[in-house]
Amino acid sequence: MTYSPLFPTPAPRSIGLAISAGAAVAVACAFVVGLIGGATNTQFAYGAVLIGFLAGLVMRKIRADTQTAIAGAVVALAGSALSSVIALTLHVVKVGQVPLSFVLGHESTIISDVPHYIGFFGFLCWAIAAYVGWATAAGRGRRRGYRRMRGAAAVAGEAPPYGTATTQVPYGTGPGQDQGQMGYTGSGFTVPPGQVPGTGAADQSPGT
Repeated sequence: MTYSPLFPTPAPRSIGLAISAGAAVAVACAFVVGLIGGATNTQFAYGAVLIGFLAGLVMRKIRADTQTAIAGAVVALAGSALSSVIALTLHVVKVGQVPLSFVLGHESTIISDVPHYIGFFGFLCWAIAAYVGWATAAGRGRRRGYRRMRGAAAVAGEAPPYGTATTQVPYGTGPGQDQGQMGYTGSGFTVPPGQVPGTGAADQSPGT
């Protein structure tokens, strides 16, 4: 749809709406990933990537710019951290046979133990999630495809317009030959040798 002065381009949606939607998706995914990681006692790397992708995708649907991309990275990172906290909480409840209400009352201790629980691989998963959230919210893949389309259109635009006649030299015509004798009309078409003025049988001299 094209917008005219009578129908101005609508203003972009607020960044707050994009952050709110992305945060809601990140929290929901964090609970799912955290429950899976806590139940299996594993670092669910693909879950962190999923958090970043889904949060960034929702934010991009609402607003796509640099601010949204940065916010997408932060939201994805926070969602990954939350999933690790949930996983550790469930792990303590399951392995230590500690009531959930008691663990939730000492959640600050759980948070401080997260770095020891996830290790280097866990922080790597956080970094991947942040990058995926940033790249998805920025729509880098879509922009690259759009740039390729624009580049192809620009190259195609360098060709002569349709219907424009170009000067073509007939085959066999060299620099030293008379193009008029070869039937060259100047419009890109050639006339058969027998129909060129001055070359027919009626126009030739008797001694030729």
